[in-house]
Amino acid sequence: MLALDHGDTFHGTFVAGQSRGEAMLPLMNALEFDAMTLHWEFAYGPAQVRKLAAGLTYPALAINICDKVSGQPVFDPNCVIELGGLRIGIIGIASNIVDKGMPPSFSEGVRFALGKTELPGHIDRLRSVDKVDLVVVLSHPTTGSTARSGWAARRSSSRAATARLSAGWLDLMVEGGQVIDVRHQLICVDEQIEPDPEMAQRVAETVAPHRDFLDQVVGRVHSPLDSATSLEASMDNARLDAIAVAAGTRLAFSNGWRYGAPILPGDVTMQHLWNIVPTHPPISTVVRARHPGARQPARQRGGGLTGRTLRGASCATTNRPPRHAHGGHGCVRHPTDPPSSGHYRSVRCPCNGHGTSQPHP
Repeated sequence: MLALDHGDTFHGTFVAGQSRGEAMLPLMNALEFDAMTLHWEFAYGPAQVRKLAAGLTYPALAINICDKVSGQPVFDPNCVIELGGLRIGIIGIASNIVDKGMPPSFSEGVRFALGKTELPGHIDRLRSVDKVDLVVVLSHPTTGSTARSGWAARRSSSRAATARLSAGWLDLMVEGGQVIDVRHQLICVDEQIEPDPEMAQRVAETVAPHRDFLDQVVGRVHSPLDSATSLEASMDNARLDAIAVAAGTRLAFSNGWRYGAPILPGDVTMQHLWNIVPTHPPISTVVRARHPGARQPARQRGGGLTGRTLRGASCATTNRPPRHAHGGHGCVRHPTDPPSSGHYRSVRCPCNGHGTSQPHP
């Protein structure tokens, strides 16, 4: 079996965030992946991502990340694994939006490309020099980016559900250097799957120093909260309502984080809060939400906020001067002159921060 991870791995919980991903290293190494690529890992900055990659027992691959000064690749572009009598070449393509729609600290000193230009050469080298039987492209671009890249490689994709409740299983039958059959299964990770005792113990030991803090009860919910859907989810709406209260605005916008297991009716703990909001960004308010020259700012990535797209930090537009609202998390946006009737809630695409507003009864 070939086990691959397409990123968003070293983020999403209090323990991961507070340790800047380092608490995850022993756990990920114990899972014995064969390779990974990257996306939200860059919230810690490129230097920390390099440190995390160096601590893994398997490679972090990316053909589309280079140093701004030298132009050299920051990570290994590919690797070759022998499995089941086959030589398999794995090419990594990290998310290409990190230096385009996220805070500058996420991409300090590095540049992200789509991967379209780089990919054919790596495929050719794997086939002609490394003599691989099969090429696997492990990527984290959005669907639109994948389509625009126009990759010439024969490929099949396996994308597990974004709520982290499923694992993708892809079976390929290869004969004579050709893929003759493809079968895919989405495996639901639920109570029917018995936890691995050794891994459960590792997780418990990792979380133990923070258990008292994480078990603090901070509220209650009377209906389930989840983030399993892309455009709107109950967990997103609860977060947006809380942000609007903290910021004193009528309209709240946020990244559509797909992290976090569902929260069942009952007590809400500090651990739940960190699952809802996997980072600890400030809530900000700004006077205008307008991208210079953008006639429809809601169609820009992040909506276009005061001349640039803000990611990982929050913003709200009100008639007051910019300020920070303490005691909350997420990203807030509020129109300068909201309609006189109706409440508004954001409609978001996950991770990329695309959003428009719609009346909400």
